[in-house]
Amino acid sequence: MVTQARKVSIITTEMNEAPPTKSSNLILKDGIEVRFTDTKKILFVRYKIERPKTDNRFLSRDDHFGVLAWHGGMAVGVMPKSGFRKINVQALKIKKFDPPKIIDDRVFVYRVTLYEGDVEPTEPVQDFYFAEINPASKTEKEINDWLVKTVRDFYEYEIRESQQKSAEIEKKKIEMTPARLPFEEKGIDHYKNWQEVGAKLLRKEWVSFFQANDKLLAARTDSEKVQLRIDVWKAYIVDHKALFETLPNLSENDKAELLADDEFIRSLNAAMNRPKSPVGIVTKQLFNSWLIKNYYRMNDAALQKAFNADWNYKANQHKGNTLAKHARSIGLLFALKRGRPENPNLLPPG
Repeated sequence: MVTQARKVSIITTEMNEAPPTKSSNLILKDGIEVRFTDTKKILFVRYKIERPKTDNRFLSRDDHFGVLAWHGGMAVGVMPKSGFRKINVQALKIKKFDPPKIIDDRVFVYRVTLYEGDVEPTEPVQDFYFAEINPASKTEKEINDWLVKTVRDFYEYEIRESQQKSAEIEKKKIEMTPARLPFEEKGIDHYKNWQEVGAKLLRKEWVSFFQANDKLLAARTDSEKVQLRIDVWKAYIVDHKALFETLPNLSENDKAELLADDEFIRSLNAAMNRPKSPVGIVTKQLFNSWLIKNYYRMNDAALQKAFNADWNYKANQHKGNTLAKHARSIGLLFALKRGRPENPNLLPPG
């Protein structure tokens, strides 16, 4: 990154002290120092602003429900409506410290706060504490313009760095666990296959949720969707109780409303009478490690050794041929087929 026609270095460091915030609902974290490369003097320190997480948040009918997938598993999850905040508007607020502010034995002269929002930029998200300003900037306007440009340049720099890191992680993931190996047919996609199997397994456990969510996804009008979103919320609660034997965290008003709802009670009773473990633990372990541990590229002997070691079973507790048959029975595809001379673990990725 370059500012004031001088190079600066980005240094990630854990600051010993974070400046206090006016609101007890906000915390500063992840201090990043930006120093001049030549003199090593601090240009600014950036903090991210977050609202503290609390364990007493209630499940809301306005929440978003869906399937979450990552490299080592899949699950039905909840995202608060606030988590889908769109960043359409940004604004910067500049404050000059007079006298200068001392934080963690460092002297700062300006603070710039970045606000974001959908319609109005009301949510503070980053704080920049400047120890230096551009000596060529003489007037207040010139200083403010320089501060705005420096913050925006750094913001764009971080976006580029994040995108590059994400691309590198994705590239490494594909290199380690390719979606298709060279000897396989072109239509093969092990990632797609794994996700399809995962969705089927989740449907066995989250029966009510998927029934309600399928109707919501098929709805065409906004009026239909309003009621169906409430139905999805209720269905999630029903399945949560059936699977974990406890209700999710609900407000007293919502709990009273649901317990007075005869249809909800009937659905809850029906769910509680379903098998407690429709998907066995070995099935889940096999599925979760299928790609991330490269089980899909292993023959029976290698699978037996890896599976028992990865999940702390006795060496021969689960036989490789039994695991392989079970994997195929739930729909997972192997990259290794009987009778082929190739050993896929020795082939280059691609």
